[in-house]
Amino acid sequence: SPGSHINWQATKSTLRDRFSFLYNSEVLADVHFTVGDPPSAPVPAHRLVLASGSVVFDALFNGPLSSRERLIALPDVELTAFHA
Repeated sequence: SPGSHINWQATKSTLRDRFSFLYNSEVLADVHFTVGDPPSAPVPAHRLVLASGSVVFDALFNGPLSSRERLIALPDVELTAFHA
């Protein structure tokens, strides 16, 4: 609900808890993915988190052919694999 994310940090004592809260959340999301074929509903994500954990996402967001798109299609990836 609107406003439910206000002061969410106060209820999360560790950085891990805070990142867990942000997982698959619209709060601070700066990119969305459609996954699979047919495509899933847009999945919210955070470039910083993805790039810090994956060389593939780092290249996608920061490499020489980086994308500034806010909606990225991944038709060859299964949704369960993407969430993992």
